[in-house]
Amino acid sequence: MLIQSLEKTFTVIQLRNRCEATESYLCRDYDQQPPSDYLLVKIKNQSLAQKLVPIFLELDREKTFLDFAGSFPQEDSLYGVFRYSDFPTLSEKMEREHCDLRERMQIVLNLLQKMILYKMPLYFQQHIFDMDRVCVSPSMEIGFRYELQDFERYFDVTQAMVTDSLWSFLEQLFAQELEQRSCAELEKFINGLAEFYGGLQDLYQEFVKLYNKLQGPIKPVPQTGMPFRVWESVKQIGRVLRPVLAAGVLIAILVYLIFMMDKDNTAVSGAETFDYIGTLQITE
Repeated sequence: MLIQSLEKTFTVIQLRNRCEATESYLCRDYDQQPPSDYLLVKIKNQSLAQKLVPIFLELDREKTFLDFAGSFPQEDSLYGVFRYSDFPTLSEKMEREHCDLRERMQIVLNLLQKMILYKMPLYFQQHIFDMDRVCVSPSMEIGFRYELQDFERYFDVTQAMVTDSLWSFLEQLFAQELEQRSCAELEKFINGLAEFYGGLQDLYQEFVKLYNKLQGPIKPVPQTGMPFRVWESVKQIGRVLRPVLAAGVLIAILVYLIFMMDKDNTAVSGAETFDYIGTLQITE
């Protein structure tokens, strides 16, 4: 199946979604070298299409959202075209590699930087905070795999919804540190998103501060729970008793040696003597 615009011919690779308002297709443009992948979103609902036309025109005019590759009408529908990254997704990277804390921090920093450079509308900001939609190259370049099956939500997304999505994204990305409570600054930042009311630029500035802090030694979260206090008490008692136990073991060994020596002497003094062995007389 081919989808033809005025400038490009897209070969459909896969139908990604179909509902009453939209359809989305993963397509490839073989005229480019190397061939490039795109997500084409077909807006079938006329009312929604009319609302999105000025949005698409504005994105095309500003040319900051570089993943937006244009739009075109066809068969009473409106198509939106978005570049589709071939980098491994963040989920795939985490499964295949060991990504330490600083590497994951760098990924988030690069992600927020690219979103700001793209001047992403709120709908797209919320959409890409997903481990299966953020893509990472070996050189830490960020790409995206858009799905956009819910374009009817475009005008309903708020900044609070974006912040909540970022919160969930960071909780998943830094799950190990949060579970082990191994980084106090990171935990404070993520929990602080519950009361954060700024925009993407504000989030980026706050994350840069955190990023710079974590370039030095990472401070663990103070452990104050009951299991931790019990374990610390056991370790303290162990440190006190260790010399006593060692002395006790040494005394036991000495007592055992004295006992064995006394037993050997008793056996020798009480031993039976013989004058003859067979016909042989034993003389002193």
